[in-house]
Amino acid sequence: MAYVLGMVVPLFLMASFLDKIDFTQKFFAFRKSLSYKLLGQNIPLTLANLFSGLMFVALGIIILYLAKTRQLTSHSSYQVALNIYLTRFIRLIGNFTKFIPEALWAVIFVSIALFIFYLAIKQFVSLKRRG
Repeated sequence: MAYVLGMVVPLFLMASFLDKIDFTQKFFAFRKSLSYKLLGQNIPLTLANLFSGLMFVALGIIILYLAKTRQLTSHSSYQVALNIYLTRFIRLIGNFTKFIPEALWAVIFVSIALFIFYLAIKQFVSLKRRG
């Protein structure tokens, strides 16, 4: 559960912040429709779809190149140094939190999840009232 919350909470906070400043309104240009013909078929798509497709193709080419040159799984010294630093940092945090029982951690994480759920429901209801 801690893993999932560690992945979801930062995304939720970013989405909440970006929603408050109407960040998504700036990307309406990517909704512009395009279409092309392939083998006699008319294929519609948006600029966002085109951009994401090109990004996937570029990443695929990079991965194929790295796999072909046997660099896909190489490790550099900074990665090892960062892993060592993070391991020490996590142990330091663990020394301060080791007196808290696991059941209390579960209560804390469930409370955080419920609070996030409450905020999401509250935001959803306020959006329904506006629209």
